[in-house]
Amino acid sequence: MDREAWKIAQQFISYFDEKGFASYIVGGAVRDLLLEREVKDFDVVTKASECEIEALFPKAIRASRRFPIYIVRWDDCLFEVTPFRKGAVTLIEDLSKRDFTMNSLAMDKNGEVIDPLHGLQDLERQRINAHDPEKVFTDDPLRILRAFRFQSEFGYTIEKKTWKAMIQRLTKLQEVAKERIHAEVGKLLLGEFHKTALTHFEEAKVASFLPETMKTSSPSTISTTWYLIRLRSENTRWAAFLLRMYGNEAVAKTSAWRFSNDQKRNVQSILKTVLTYSEEIPWGQYMIYKMGEAALDAEAVHQWLHNKENTNRITDVTHALSQLPIRSKRDMAVDGRDIINHFDFIKKEKIGHLLDCAEKAVVHGIVKNEKTALLKYLKENCEHEK
Repeated sequence: MDREAWKIAQQFISYFDEKGFASYIVGGAVRDLLLEREVKDFDVVTKASECEIEALFPKAIRASRRFPIYIVRWDDCLFEVTPFRKGAVTLIEDLSKRDFTMNSLAMDKNGEVIDPLHGLQDLERQRINAHDPEKVFTDDPLRILRAFRFQSEFGYTIEKKTWKAMIQRLTKLQEVAKERIHAEVGKLLLGEFHKTALTHFEEAKVASFLPETMKTSSPSTISTTWYLIRLRSENTRWAAFLLRMYGNEAVAKTSAWRFSNDQKRNVQSILKTVLTYSEEIPWGQYMIYKMGEAALDAEAVHQWLHNKENTNRITDVTHALSQLPIRSKRDMAVDGRDIINHFDFIKKEKIGHLLDCAEKAVVHGIVKNEKTALLKYLKENCEHEK
């Protein structure tokens, strides 16, 4: 986010001040500015109440039913605005209720950094430190996973008292909503320093303390490295994580996590293929066609699982994908209506068989994906098959 956006942000909180409500930019935006990282969004905390925020910004969108979080558009920038946290009447009290000191930084309208909990010092020391660790993790056990996620993102160490409090409260993770757990683990998997974070995650046996359907019942026999740098997509990282956590139960365990239907299908497809073949995956044109882009992901995860690196196989699958005449049955030049019109007195159950026959013939290059050619091929080769 550029300087112009910061200028707008300072004008935004100045507007609050003009209306009599002290307001500050807080959290990740301030932290990332100080670290010279890209700032993706602005969080603003204000002394204004919920009603006062709604009065100031009638078009504000309340983003949560449970929490007073408002999305406000100001000069083409979006701001997430919240009142001081429950029980806090000053900025310092609000900051003391946040998870880690590096996220307990604030900036006023003049650009001055406010750091009552010594978050700057922890940034310099590259450590994740909870101001009051026992209370931090008791108030919201999800913060245990956030600590691992920030370790994955920044590569920082976790301060000793903070780590001890995390370990002592692992059982509290069973109280956390699965959607929140899924979101944090997903971010953890994509961090630059994921290997360190996942190693500590496993050493702490975090997976055995997750909600009942998510937790591991016994240690996985898979001990492949947690270094996932060659697994570039989100789906491959998830597949690797599930394999390390659950081993042969990984496919079934996908249902415990909060994937979208599409992502769940893709991750399961990767896992089924990887677990089916202990040696190399015997790629054929039709198999690659049926899996689509997931074929590349499956090959990458299979190589990771078996500690291999064969770029030629990745290249071959990539080439095969690019040469496919169609990507799905929807690309076929014939459909069920064409079959009905061309074949007299055809039974309904036969239509699907003929479409499958045509699909395979096109993928294997036996016949071109042209209506006349396909109908002729079906008449000569598939009409009388059972």
